[in-house]
Amino acid sequence: MGADGIQVQHSRTLAIIVPVAVLATIGALWIRHRIVSSAGFIVARAVKDPRFKNLDAQAAKLQADVQASPNSVQPRWKLADMYQKLHLLDLARQQIEQITRLSPGDATPALALANVDLALLHDNVAEQEFRAATRRWPGIVAGWQGLAAVLYREQHYTECLEATGKALDLDPKSRSTRFILASALLQYARQFPSPEMYAPYARVARKELEDLLPTWPEPSEIHYRLGSAYSILRKTDKAIEHFSKAVQLRPRSPHFVVSLVDAYLAINKRDEAKRVLASARAHNVQSPLLLDREGQIAQATATPEGWNEAIRAFSEALRMDPDIEAFHEHLGSAYVRAGKLDLARQEFERAAILNPERPFPYQQLSAIYTRLGDSQRATAAAKMATRMVFNEQQLHHFEQLSTAYPDDVKLHLVIADRYRDLKMISAARDKYRMVLRIDPGNEHAQREIAKLDSNRKATVTGG
Repeated sequence: MGADGIQVQHSRTLAIIVPVAVLATIGALWIRHRIVSSAGFIVARAVKDPRFKNLDAQAAKLQADVQASPNSVQPRWKLADMYQKLHLLDLARQQIEQITRLSPGDATPALALANVDLALLHDNVAEQEFRAATRRWPGIVAGWQGLAAVLYREQHYTECLEATGKALDLDPKSRSTRFILASALLQYARQFPSPEMYAPYARVARKELEDLLPTWPEPSEIHYRLGSAYSILRKTDKAIEHFSKAVQLRPRSPHFVVSLVDAYLAINKRDEAKRVLASARAHNVQSPLLLDREGQIAQATATPEGWNEAIRAFSEALRMDPDIEAFHEHLGSAYVRAGKLDLARQEFERAAILNPERPFPYQQLSAIYTRLGDSQRATAAAKMATRMVFNEQQLHHFEQLSTAYPDDVKLHLVIADRYRDLKMISAARDKYRMVLRIDPGNEHAQREIAKLDSNRKATVTGG
């Protein structure tokens, strides 16, 4: 696991306490390697494997050892590790939870429990466990790393950056912590409507990533993030260079492919974008985002064949993910070009329902209603479009003002409220936290953060 992983005294815990930075920020590598084998873990196949049956027999013996000495910690550690090897993390968690009760003053099982909850995607639980660990053992870097990792996954980027700062204070050379730092800086910038306004964050992230690249175990992830940093910095050639390397290393990653395609489209290199998409199809990459890009490129040909191909691609993207307003907008535009106005109307109406704050659907609906002879709805849509354009321009103006007046609480609150209304939840939450750094007692910011967190927990639990 190395110096950047969680350091423990007992070798038996090494398999269960994972390098949380890697786990949380590069596609849950530990889960992919230990639980989901590189060929794809299929339980029905695995249980027929003699090695699996041998592990099962060993687990039965370890269960007996635990029953024979229920208050002994060592048999439970061994059983927990065996459960992990059998891909039974829920059962492993039960043993570690018992160990925490038997050893209440030991940080090792407490951190192991938090890491297992992180692996099980129990983010709310893992966050509370890591917070408790950092309060009780503030000098253990692993607790701060774990807290940063779960906060990153929850899209609480400013809090993630605070936790990484604590971890770096304890271990300035930790590569795992620096990876989380760079990732959080990029995501913090990218969550806002104008990420280029946060170029300093991207520059710091770029420097960290360039230092990490030579020895990082998954260089594709570093190249992908470097591409994102250069995109924010508007250095498209460098972004393409790194996105290309990421795709070469992992050609089946939809996010890598889409990022490279978008970089090519940003400089109007459609043929290069088509080549990347064709390669993705050859690798059987399945993603609605790729279909959407195929549709955009086909639509740009300005021919009936292109419009029909665009309609096919956008429709397929929507079948895979029907709640993305951009897909509805793109399909609506293709229908307009193909002269299918009623179908276009339906798509733009759906887009407006999904995101009522965007002006584009109203602008298109105004023109469509006019062509369909519905002047009343055309006028109403035009008014809504004008209002949304004003809101959009006003938000951009306020964002620019906030850079000139960084301590203006009222200005930040206006922006945060607007992000909230736009359902840009992580951006709104981070902006409210910015207000609290300036004015710690601000009741409006406190109230809105509480609402956002409550709504998120209700969504996660299905409440």
